[in-house]
Amino acid sequence: MEIESVTETPDVEYAERAQVEERYYSLLARARKELVAYAAERAGSEAGSAAGSKSGASLKHNFVRLPKIDLPHFNGSYEYWLEFRDTFLSLIHNSDCIDDINKFHYLRASLKGQASEIIKNIDFKGDNYEMASDLLCDRYNNNRLLVNNHVQALFDVEPVNKESATSLRRLIDTMNKNIRALKSLKEPTEHWDTLIIFMMSRKLDPTTSRHWEEYRNALSSYPTLAQFSTFIKQN
Repeated sequence: MEIESVTETPDVEYAERAQVEERYYSLLARARKELVAYAAERAGSEAGSAAGSKSGASLKHNFVRLPKIDLPHFNGSYEYWLEFRDTFLSLIHNSDCIDDINKFHYLRASLKGQASEIIKNIDFKGDNYEMASDLLCDRYNNNRLLVNNHVQALFDVEPVNKESATSLRRLIDTMNKNIRALKSLKEPTEHWDTLIIFMMSRKLDPTTSRHWEEYRNALSSYPTLAQFSTFIKQN
């Protein structure tokens, strides 16, 4: 059997080997370059993630939970109408983020007793919210009745029978609340100091009343309502 041998010249063999080696080292260099780029990208990603986590932790640390604001309630008493109206307008009625059907829902949920009867028979749909709101305002935006109610509330302030810081503060708070309401109704309360002081001083317990008279007599002019309030709060 005759074996045929194929021979190549050394130059051809060296050329082919050089091409293979060149391709090998080229691919190796490319692979190393890709690995370096990948390692750098991963390191940057981990650093960014760590920074993000730190930032998130900082945000969580700095986050302050705001107190919940409860919806006001109104039972039909004129004494509380202005407070309810202004609060509801601010939180619900004037909000662009709440649609009419939800405003109607909040309105119905806020009304109790006689006030709820006014809108009870109105169909519950968004188009009827303005109607319900207008009916309620037409009923209670009665300045004459509101003024009478808040003036009467001043006469009806509960007397303080025994010296008590809590009772005295309640007297001042009730007085200020009704005066603010009357002022918002355009009553000239800035000229009522003498009258209001006379009314409220008659509600004081004997000890506080005596101290007030001593304080008042030491003044060079008639006391203002602000002076009266400050004196009572400090006792």
